[in-house]
Amino acid sequence: MKKILKPFPFEVITENDPDKIFEILLKENVSIVLIDIYANNINGYKIATKIRERETFSHTPIVAFTTCYISQKIKGRMVVAGFDGIISKPIIDVQYLVDSIDEYIGGRKISIDKSMEALYLREYNSALIDDSYDLSLELQRANEELVELEKIKKDVIGIASHELRTPLSTIIGYLEFILLKKSNFNIDQKLEKYINVIYKNTLRLNKTIDNTLSITNIEKELKIKDNIDILKIIESIYDNFSIILEQRNLKFNIFSNGSLPLVGGDEEKLYLAIYQIISNSIKFTEDGGTIDVSIIYPFSNIVDKYGFDGNEYFAIWIEDTGIGIPKNKLKEIFKPFVELGDLNNHHSSDFEFMGKGSGLGLTIARGIIEKHNGFIWAENKDVGTRFIIVLPIKSDELSVTKKRKIRKKEKQ
Repeated sequence: MKKILKPFPFEVITENDPDKIFEILLKENVSIVLIDIYANNINGYKIATKIRERETFSHTPIVAFTTCYISQKIKGRMVVAGFDGIISKPIIDVQYLVDSIDEYIGGRKISIDKSMEALYLREYNSALIDDSYDLSLELQRANEELVELEKIKKDVIGIASHELRTPLSTIIGYLEFILLKKSNFNIDQKLEKYINVIYKNTLRLNKTIDNTLSITNIEKELKIKDNIDILKIIESIYDNFSIILEQRNLKFNIFSNGSLPLVGGDEEKLYLAIYQIISNSIKFTEDGGTIDVSIIYPFSNIVDKYGFDGNEYFAIWIEDTGIGIPKNKLKEIFKPFVELGDLNNHHSSDFEFMGKGSGLGLTIARGIIEKHNGFIWAENKDVGTRFIIVLPIKSDELSVTKKRKIRKKEKQ
């Protein structure tokens, strides 16, 4: 079409992607739309109807470009679909094409027998319903295949992880034995250094496998308890990191107003989720920085901002003075294997500044929190990052299969 109309005073824009057609219509001052009805698997009838549904384009001429024989029935279907005219191809007389385009731009329209219009409309709507039903069945089949593939993937990961764990446990056991009894094996300092490198990296591999298994285990049933002390969980995590915090001169503060009751949930999994977030803050906070963990209940001061019921939920804020998160990655960071910062600056260390981990920690945390019908998100501060975890107080909230719809308002 572009080549045919090149000598004439028309600017022709061609597009094969139906989704991009509306972008062109909105951006450009389009005088007429020519649709090749069956080109490149495009259903021109549906596109014409979608264009016509928009008030902005209700008066834009739409012309069918087709090779098929135009019976009264086909013409009727075209009119009720939204077409104003028809141009047959192949184009033999170029001047006829140009004149037809000018006439349709000027207001020419094809007409049909008004007494048959209702019948054509019913038949066209019936065809749309059939197409929608076929599409629905296709989507259902695709969804079932995806569910099955997801199950296979989790089974493969689970089996592979278990199979790797057994030999790794043996390797770690023997390495620990050698290091403990090194004097019995006449190991010199150089060889001991090599063994320590092997030992540390084997532990890292073992941790990666543990994280991979944690991902596959998220969907398992929660082991609910009704007497979980969140403050004790956080204090226990602090004890776990105390040596690392001291080595890196990181300040770690825990704030609680003391009013939080014992809560319901899976204690082991909640520990793991909070551990992963604090671990992330440690890795991305420079030596000498600060990490603050606050337990807030009730948190009525943020109800207006986030739309949560402060009487049924409590919040944990984990704030650091670290490098922050690029704005375009604030949501992406909870996906598996998303890395922050320049990969060239990362190195193999679990808790040194910018140490490279498995890339699964935040994914595990989000999965556990959402399994508890909770919410988690991240936001940047002037310096550093704030992770916000919101969880229900009562364990009976966890028995609800469909998560309660709570509106989260954008921060003002």
